[in-house]
Amino acid sequence: MSHLTKLVCGCALVVALHAQPASVKCTPSGNITNCRVDNPVVTQRSYDYKTVTFKPGDKVTINAGGCVQTGGSGKTWKRYVNPSGSNSDRLYHGLIGIPGITAPGTPVRIAAYVGKTVVIPQGITATNNFLVLGYEDDGYGDNGYWGHDDGTEDQCKNVGNAWVTLAIDRSPGTPPPPTLAPFDLEWPGGVDVNGIPLNPQWHAEANVATHPDPAKLCNSFPYSNNSVSFGAPPCTTQAPGIDNPSGLNSYLCENFGATPGKLDGHVNWMAATYTGHITWSGHKDWTQIGDDDYNVDLQPSNGKGLTAPSPDHIELEFDSDETIDHFSTPWWQQFHDAVDNNGGNSGGAPGAMMDGHSAIVIGLMNLDAEHDAHSELHPVWAVAIRLNKDSDFNANDDAWSFFARNWGNEGFCSQNQHYIDIDTLSFSLSGPPGAAVSLTSAVFKANRSDVSTAFSAEPGAALMSFQLGAAENGGMIEGTIHLKWTGGTPPASTLISKFGQLHPLLAETTKIQPPEERAAALYARVPAAKKAALDAALKKPAPQKFTVNVTPKLVATPQMALTVARLARPTVRSVPDPKKAAKDKQRAKAVCTAFSNAIPGAPANYCAGVQ
Repeated sequence: MSHLTKLVCGCALVVALHAQPASVKCTPSGNITNCRVDNPVVTQRSYDYKTVTFKPGDKVTINAGGCVQTGGSGKTWKRYVNPSGSNSDRLYHGLIGIPGITAPGTPVRIAAYVGKTVVIPQGITATNNFLVLGYEDDGYGDNGYWGHDDGTEDQCKNVGNAWVTLAIDRSPGTPPPPTLAPFDLEWPGGVDVNGIPLNPQWHAEANVATHPDPAKLCNSFPYSNNSVSFGAPPCTTQAPGIDNPSGLNSYLCENFGATPGKLDGHVNWMAATYTGHITWSGHKDWTQIGDDDYNVDLQPSNGKGLTAPSPDHIELEFDSDETIDHFSTPWWQQFHDAVDNNGGNSGGAPGAMMDGHSAIVIGLMNLDAEHDAHSELHPVWAVAIRLNKDSDFNANDDAWSFFARNWGNEGFCSQNQHYIDIDTLSFSLSGPPGAAVSLTSAVFKANRSDVSTAFSAEPGAALMSFQLGAAENGGMIEGTIHLKWTGGTPPASTLISKFGQLHPLLAETTKIQPPEERAAALYARVPAAKKAALDAALKKPAPQKFTVNVTPKLVATPQMALTVARLARPTVRSVPDPKKAAKDKQRAKAVCTAFSNAIPGAPANYCAGVQ
């Protein structure tokens, strides 16, 4: 037994802190072993329970509950699974690690698995076949199961100590764990600070230097009756979602460039984070019947997540009407102007600001079936761009530009809005190993007053976090920071970016964009007498610039890992996008009017359906 001195109302109160070690009991019952952990360890982030082991093919059903003493003054007990109260968005959560299910060494919030059954895959070994539990807090010295109270907001009233149960089913005939398919995403490098897979690879890339071909392996995604299939045998077991176009965009995507009977939209896997180097690719303006997306190529640092049609880069896309048209901080405004002055083309002034720079990008990983099924992050939800190239790294002025949101559409050949269910997105920025870092200046603008940002640091790394709120709120922030690194090894002058070595891109002629090119050709065929009226009908109103100034909150933390919400992999929700539908319909009506309701090549009654 140990003791803790606790101050309440200025008086010293000595309370007994009962050292209650975790109690683990496993009881076999036929083909099912029921294991129960009482008082799971909550005094560290990760604890190995090596008496609870798993085998490939085990079906494991997980439950948990109860409360934990988190220490401090007043009512301080909190729920183990879904705590509430101040800072509960990032602290006070029970964590779990399951071999083959969660990334090694990275336990995630147990709430994501409560009441669910998982199947242990092949490949686990005696070194990683056991249960891991832990706890998420910024200080562990007074955690435990002592001095029970009703808890913050009475959440622990009449609730006992924390517990975890696992029912491990090894019934004969239990289906073996599924064999991974070529286009299953996996992330041997673990997850980023948000719990999002970091630099994931297609399973086909695991042990080879080549990249899978969706035309061969997925049969180019056969599509009929609003349903897509994935070839025979299926090229993926992960049930990706589909987003295909509607209205005029549907006509252009389906009839120009698409193969009859094949999907003409996006095949969407999951949220992913990639690091690498970027190259400006271009912008097709909406008023010219383009998709209005900004296009950037990313060469991933591990050379993975690529396909045979585009073996050197992942396409990054974000709708300018949703994002950069509204940005007003200096770097983003300068980049926007450079793109407009360069006619939306690659290279030129915008290329000089971006090409070859390191970046971290968070987006929806998908294959664009309309464009050779190359890999995309689309929409890009958040990006961090280092403003100096690796060779020009300056420890005294390391500048980064960002934007962050948790929503976005997929452009021309799509119709949905895609939400990532996480209200805070964070970037871990690397510097010289062991170096101290300080934030010397920052300028951020947001579109809502409830959007905020925070900065914290540890040796060799800085963390920028953006609190956006629920995705449905449409929160977004953009801006630039300047960092100063002091000390560390190797010296800053010889720092090599962690994002990998830059390699030449393939010639741009290897890329094709059939719908956008056909749209441009269609625009060129508008009768001269009606082009001015079409341009006027398609002219967008002046965008409303972001005006909310946001100052980063400086958060002092002894270990960055303790301040970051290590979530189970955030989910993605896709819902109809009425704003995009209205915008696409506006354009369809204007084009129909320009062609006197007879668009070349379209069915005779097409325009009647868009009035």
